[in-house]
Formats: sequence, structure tokens, C-alpha cells
Amino acid sequence: MAELFTNLARSTLASGIAAGGLSLTVQATDGNALFPSPGGGDFFRCLLYKKATGEVEIITCTSRSADVLTIARAQEEIGNITPAVAYAFDAGDIVELRPSAAFYTALAAGATSTNIQQGTFLYGVDTGAADVYTVAMTPTALVVPIAGQEVRVKIGAGNTNTGIAATLQLDAVAAKNIKMEDGSNPPAGTIKAGYVHTFIYDGTNFKFNSVGLALTSSGFNALGEQIKNVAPGTAATDAATVGGVEIHTNKTYTAPIINTPTINNPVLAGGTINGLTTIGFKPLATPVNLFTSTANNVDTLADMSALFAEAATAGATAAVIQARIVHSNSSASVVDAFLYVHSSAPGTTAIYRKLSMREEGTPAITMYVSGEFLVPLDGNSDFYWRTNVTYDGVNLPSTNMVIVGYYV
Repeated sequence: MAELFTNLARSTLASGIAAGGLSLTVQATDGNALFPSPGGGDFFRCLLYKKATGEVEIITCTSRSADVLTIARAQEEIGNITPAVAYAFDAGDIVELRPSAAFYTALAAGATSTNIQQGTFLYGVDTGAADVYTVAMTPTALVVPIAGQEVRVKIGAGNTNTGIAATLQLDAVAAKNIKMEDGSNPPAGTIKAGYVHTFIYDGTNFKFNSVGLALTSSGFNALGEQIKNVAPGTAATDAATVGGVEIHTNKTYTAPIINTPTINNPVLAGGTINGLTTIGFKPLATPVNLFTSTANNVDTLADMSALFAEAATAGATAAVIQARIVHSNSSASVVDAFLYVHSSAPGTTAIYRKLSMREEGTPAITMYVSGEFLVPLDGNSDFYWRTNVTYDGVNLPSTNMVIVGYYV
């Protein structure tokens, strides 16, 4: 909001105006030729002089369209006349742009390095009521605030906000709504009596951006974030979600939370106990699934390359493989299940390990067998497996094999 000037801007009224009139018309073409064109809260001051009787009135113009000026009446006293008075003026009376006492007073009061540094223009004390805040500014606020204008207000005693729609009025300027950044009303207790808060005008509302509000047991800070500020030795609960973000601030607990470290891939070392040599075991960091199958009595080649890649660097002597067979019979017949593991094509080498199970009698029962294979690592990177179930020809077995580690 700025005061505008042009040199020697003087004209006369093209037609008379009443004491309550809020616009005037100067002589044709004088508007564009002589007077500023205010907008966005800018203005200029004019003096009206009544030739017949000598009355004088100071007005402000807030907008101009060609020769028509929109005005605010009786803005300042003339000499020591109190209060300022609006008069009726006749066609031909003088309209002249002039700086006034208010301009020079503001200039003298504000144009010092001390006032600029101290921010005198931005500060005021609230004299209104809770949710209806009124501030007298120095110098006096004129017309309307503009986007980006900032004001710091000390809230009056007993005027803490209640959470309903709140307004801020600067001098005689129309009150503007106070809103949070998301457009909501400030939560109850955030505009606090006795505190100095900052408000920034965005062109429509005063946005509440103040900081420094003391934290309460379950209140909001001045940014609208809910705070949990609990005493030591008491358990805090999570703060409410504000604007889609959960706020977790200053949380204390009755008992500390201890995080147990996770040790990945530990090695259980071998050694000699009472003359007997034990073998160390090293689990894989991530167990490797060899296969999951529902085939029966079919030789399948399982790839052990993932195991050998890691085992080779540790001098491993044998792999540990966990296996499980699941079978559901549908009759009362006897069911035998076997799991064989071979180092190469079945029938050419010895069986490393055989798991078996037997179930009979009760139909529709699910049978399980599981165990571990200790498979020597002799440089062969793969091995064969076969699941063999003697069953009634209806349900196939389900087999899983997983490498869990190796011996070193």
C-alpha cells in the first residue's frame, strides 16, 4: 500500500457532490492527464476547496476511472477543527492533489533508521476481544492491506481465541479473517492472550504464521501442530494427525525401548571337545529355495550354484538342506512317502539321504515328513531329488527343499 503523487495535479469539479458522496468527477481529460491511477491498495490525497464559502476537506482517492475518482471523505482535521467534516461541494470547486499532515507525520515518524530497524510500523497492541482483534497502527493503516503485508500483534488480556472464525482489524480498515495456512480457523488456544503473534496478509485473509507459543500438555502450537509435551515418567500417546501429517514431539516413556541388534550370518565355530572334533556351522544370510513341487516319482535337477558361491570362500565341507513332504490321501489305503537325494543321475551314485513316512487307515488325512540332509560338497554344483509316494492315484505330494547353510 503506497501513497501516490503527481506534480501540479489540480482541476475543478465537473458537477457538485453531496456531503455523503463517495465519488467525484473532474473536468474532462484532467483525470488521465493530471492524477495518478491507484490500485492494489494504493491511494493519493486531495484537498477539496469550496470557493463560495471557503470550506476545506481532505479526502483520499483509492481508484480512478478516467475523470471519475472513488474517494473516502473527511480523512483529516483542518487546523484544529475536530473532528474532520465532510461538506457538499459545487461544480467549479477546486480539487487538488496535496500531501497532508498525515503524510508528513508518517514520514517524520517512520523515515528513521531506528524505526526501520525496530520494526515500529509492523507492531500493534490488540484492544479488541477474543476472536475479534482490533489494533491501532502507527502510522495509521490506510484503505486496505496488500498481499505480503506483515503485522505483529500483542494479544490483549483475556483474548485467547476459542477456535471459531477470528478476524483482525487494523485501525478503521475493514476486518479480515484469520486463517491457518490450509485455510482452516486457528485451533482454540493458538492465539494466546499476552503473546506476540505474526499475521501475514495473502490478499484475502491474514495467515497465522506465528511461532513461539508455549507448549501445553495436549494443545497446538502456533503453526497448528498438536504437541504432546509430557512430564518425565509418564507415557505419551501419538499426537493427532494435522493436515495429513502425524506430529510426534517430545515423547517420553515409563520404560526405555531397547533395540536388540540383529547379527546376520553368524558362524558357530567347530573345535575339539573331550577329544572329539566338532564341525562348525554357518547359516546362509538368506536361505535358498531349491524347489517347490507337486510332482511324484520324477527325477528333478536342483541348482546348488548359489550355495557353492558362498561356501567356496569359507572352506565348507557339507551343505545343510531342509526338506518337507506334505501328502493328503483320499482313501483308507496305506500311503508310503520317500524323499531321495542323489549327487548325480539316480542309480549311478549312493543316496545321500532318504526321508520316509507312512500313514494308513483314516481317509482324507494330511501327512507331513520333514528333516535335514547333510550333503557333502565335493565340487558338484547340482544334485537330483525324487519324491516317491505310494498312494491311491488321486492326490500328488507337495515337496519343498531349502538350503539353510553349510558346515565348515
